[in-house]
Amino acid sequence: MTDQRPASWTATSSQPTRLLPSADDSRHQSVSASAPLSGLAVAGLVLAFVAAPLGLVLSLIALGMTGRGRERGRSLAVGGTVVGGLGTLVILLAVLGAAANAGAGGVVTADPAPALPGSASATPPPATPAPPPATPPTPAPAIPAPPPTTPPLTIPAPGASGVGTPVADGEFTFTVTGIQRLGTTVRNGVFTETAQGEFVLVTVTVTNTGDEARDLVAGYQKLYDDAGRLYEVTDAWLALPNADRSVFENINPGNTVTDAPLLFDVPPGTVIDRIELHDIFYSAGVSVLLD
Repeated sequence: MTDQRPASWTATSSQPTRLLPSADDSRHQSVSASAPLSGLAVAGLVLAFVAAPLGLVLSLIALGMTGRGRERGRSLAVGGTVVGGLGTLVILLAVLGAAANAGAGGVVTADPAPALPGSASATPPPATPAPPPATPPTPAPAIPAPPPTTPPLTIPAPGASGVGTPVADGEFTFTVTGIQRLGTTVRNGVFTETAQGEFVLVTVTVTNTGDEARDLVAGYQKLYDDAGRLYEVTDAWLALPNADRSVFENINPGNTVTDAPLLFDVPPGTVIDRIELHDIFYSAGVSVLLD
């Protein structure tokens, strides 16, 4: 029996042919195995759960980086893309739904058209009531003349004492020992200061009657003139001879600071009424008359 197979038919082995990887494939596998994990892929997957649009962008960038074999983590990039895309879609749908609800709330509905005369639903217009009878105008009441003005009374501050009298506020006992006008310039050999108006110096002796050290702060003390205007201690205290006791002095329990200077800058000729002394800035304070 002759072989009837065509000439183009060639015998093949029954054993399967084994395909060997090429040199390029081996090099690609070694690069992929040693490539670093893509940080963008990790960040994109994490952010896809908390900030979907940003996670989607990072994951798409990571897809391109891992697709070229330079970095690992393609599966992370794919997961971040899916999660980020779904999250972004949900956000877009929510925004569009909110915009639609806001637009629906502002829709103005047209009033129904009035019925035509003669139709079944037409109703006659209501009769116009007759105007009420005219009444004579009421004369305006006479406005009495204002009483003659009198100058305001000067009322001293409640509980005010005078110079030389001890007064207490909080843990401090104050005694005003003097008040004097220093003119327009003060100097101590190191600093020289010029007043906007004129300097007024008030000296105060302070005793700490509490059970712990306290700070005497000049900035808490206020000066008032006879018109009730308030003046604060001026920065020119640096030019005083005993400036170290003027702004900040720590007084231990039972100790006394004598003649601590408080310097104020007031308009020339100002009539000084009183000084308000404070243990601390939020205390009620105590007033001492200086006139």
